[in-house]
Formats: sequence, C-alpha cells, structure tokens
Amino acid sequence: MIGTDEVITILNALSTCLTMLPTLIGVGIGLNLATEGICKSVEFDLDLTFSIMPMAFTSAPAIYSLLLYFYMASKSPKTLIGAIQCLGGCALQGFACAFCGYVMGGIAKDAAIARAKQKKFTSSYFLLLIFGELIGLLSLVLGMLILSKAK
Repeated sequence: MIGTDEVITILNALSTCLTMLPTLIGVGIGLNLATEGICKSVEFDLDLTFSIMPMAFTSAPAIYSLLLYFYMASKSPKTLIGAIQCLGGCALQGFACAFCGYVMGGIAKDAAIARAKQKKFTSSYFLLLIFGELIGLLSLVLGMLILSKAK
C-alpha cells in the first residue's frame, strides 16, 4: 500500500510535469505559427527587429513556467493538502501558459504580416503582443498565490 509520503512525492512530481510540459507544447505550437507569419512578413518588409520580436513574446510563457518551477522547488510541500494545492496551482499555470503560447503564436502570425504591410500598425502591433502576454503573466501570479498557501 502506498503511504502518504509516497503520494506527496508523486503529487510533487506531477506538479513539476504540469508546470512545464503543457507550456512547452503550447509554446512550440505558437512558435510554429509565429514562424509562418514572420516568413510571410519578410516578403513585404525586411525589418529584422519587427520580424524577430514575436518570437520573444511567444516564448515568454516558457520563462513564466520556469519561474514557477523554481518557486515550487523552493516550497516542496510536506503535507497532502499542500501537495494537492501545489498540483492545482501548477496545473492552472501550466495549461494557461500553454494556451498563452499558442495564442501568442496566432497573434504574431497575423500581426507580423499586418505590420510589414502597414507601418502605421507598429503601436497596435506591440499592444497586441503585450496584451496577449497577460494570460501567461496572470497565470504566473495566480499560480504563485496558490503555491504560497501550500505547506
């Protein structure tokens, strides 16, 4: 029979997986989408700064997940309730960042082309990327709040 300590260890391991794995999948898909838009935008305007910028925004959710991973590693819950809270916070953040990476890729795909065709779109271009990034940032804050209560 599995004891409480083993269950806590399993939940902590699952928390680690749910923090990173969904995010990396979402960011990978998002980078694929962003690359399509960047390659098409170069047909209209060869501006390396505006072409590469979406890649940084699209990969930011992976950094958010990495931050939560290190925060979780410092917490390392010792109780069953704490491990369950940790699992919930990590799952919430991991799936939200996966969605964020995917959404950022979709935004970047279309926004990079629009910015290359229309120079006046630059400020809107950055606003789209910044507001799209809020999904990942808010999930990081929420995940940290949930983990801060885990004991």
